[in-house]
Amino acid sequence: FLLLPHVRSFLGKISRIKAIINQNQFGSRSKVSTTDALVFCTESFRNEIDKNGYVALLDLSKAFNSIQNNILEEELFD
Repeated sequence: FLLLPHVRSFLGKISRIKAIINQNQFGSRSKVSTTDALVFCTESFRNEIDKNGYVALLDLSKAFNSIQNNILEEELFD
């Protein structure tokens, strides 16, 4: 009986966290897969194309390779 208030508190926190997680978050959710994420993206692209006529995709994976690290550090830490 001493643990019951703690268990209720813990379960309440979990339910609040689940309410905060966006439904478009596919990682770390049970019964949701990468297939669901791909279907969501495909449908989103299709809807935007139907609405606007185009979708722009940008690859930013190497966007910061040309930045000199010492200059970045100076700007961030000064």
